[in-house]
Amino acid sequence: MKRLLTILFVSLTALAAAQVWEKPIAPGLVYRMEIDPAVPRVIHALRFSPGAPTKAMTDLAGKAIYEETPAKGCETLGQMVAEQGAIAGINANFFPYTGDPIGAMVRSGELVSVPQVPRACFGWTNDPGSGLFGIATFQGSFQANGNETPIDNVDGECPQNGITLNNETAAFSLAKTPNVQVCIRVVNSDFSANGSVTGVVESLTADQASLAVPRGDVVLVGQGNKAPLLSSLHPNDKISFQFHSAGLDFSKIDQLVSGGPFLIKDGVIAPDPEAEKFRDDFTKQRHPRTAVGKTPNGDFWFVAVDGRQPMSDGATIREMADIMYNLGCRDAINLDGGGSTDMNIFGVNVNRPSENGERPLACGIFFFGPKPEKPTEPIAIDGPPALDMKDTVILHATAGGKPVADADVIWSAQGGAWIDQGGLLRPVKPGTATVTAWINGQIVTKEIAISGIPPKPRTTPSASRSGDRGKKKGGRG
Repeated sequence: MKRLLTILFVSLTALAAAQVWEKPIAPGLVYRMEIDPAVPRVIHALRFSPGAPTKAMTDLAGKAIYEETPAKGCETLGQMVAEQGAIAGINANFFPYTGDPIGAMVRSGELVSVPQVPRACFGWTNDPGSGLFGIATFQGSFQANGNETPIDNVDGECPQNGITLNNETAAFSLAKTPNVQVCIRVVNSDFSANGSVTGVVESLTADQASLAVPRGDVVLVGQGNKAPLLSSLHPNDKISFQFHSAGLDFSKIDQLVSGGPFLIKDGVIAPDPEAEKFRDDFTKQRHPRTAVGKTPNGDFWFVAVDGRQPMSDGATIREMADIMYNLGCRDAINLDGGGSTDMNIFGVNVNRPSENGERPLACGIFFFGPKPEKPTEPIAIDGPPALDMKDTVILHATAGGKPVADADVIWSAQGGAWIDQGGLLRPVKPGTATVTAWINGQIVTKEIAISGIPPKPRTTPSASRSGDRGKKKGGRG
């Protein structure tokens, strides 16, 4: 891998100078860290250029929507990056506590989640010039015995008085009772956004809250007053399903994630959160945020803003739009944020999740590209074992006992201190700071004890914590 380059921009005229580092990760992928101490705010970003050897893909935690685990099949971003064999990752869709992605989601051409409310989405391929924004819509139906019946959901929990089709990607078919679950042997399957599926009814069961989807089958479930519509089906009945997705040209994308609200449309900053059913406490207060945008030259920016912490207050929706605009984006949408905001590069969490650790997520966006060969010499972090709250220190990395250029190091710190990409470590609270450094394919950690009296916390309205919980229908934030 070519030597990483670092670009440090310092505004000499500003009273509190903003700082920016950019470090190439792989062909077509660059990591950027920006610090604005005036807010304060820390911004992490990945600039991706479609058409390079590096690819951007979306996927589900554990490859499936539901699993019988305490986290409901969700996994941390670090776990997903490792399982995917990716070089980097960032969180994507909102999700409820059941772990089902909210909004439309397409994984390598497969429709794995459909929208229930009109919210912004972003779809792409890995070809130059790709990248589409819109508000996706979905209509589905099934035909059996000469009758056509609408379906309300695909690969997700069945809504009240609704009908849902689940395949092996869902893993389980979930519905409150009363319900009727119909197992169907698939004959032909096209689970694309505008695909069709045909099959033969195998069996019917009633009032099972959870039914595993057998391999090679799909499960059609009707709940409440829709259950009788399925009771008329019988074994060996032929059945077919049709999907129709609109809102953007699905023939030009094979990956898609959803969030909301829109931040920028056609170069105009004009968020309209109410139109996408977001509350004021979510949009007008500062929170950790994740977003994706596109520049006129075709680059994508995937951005994570730290929040709810002493070194970074987060961003309102309008501030997030400004951040994306300043990065050159002329179209951008907000993604899931709050405790979900997370960015991982080469197995290192470069941001600081606001819940003192990574939150298990339903899905993410992952980057695949060449990985550097691991050097054989031992690596280490050169720094003190302890630090007082009032002090700072610049850490250095070594390989084989020799200094490593800071351009070749990706820094991260969790716990009692945070670190910038120049290696400057700043305490934030007494306790233990865990510093991590990625150095040319290897990872090393160092624990530093932080002592002293912490500064008084700021009590500004922007630091409010409301809006993060109790949003099961709207997704976790």
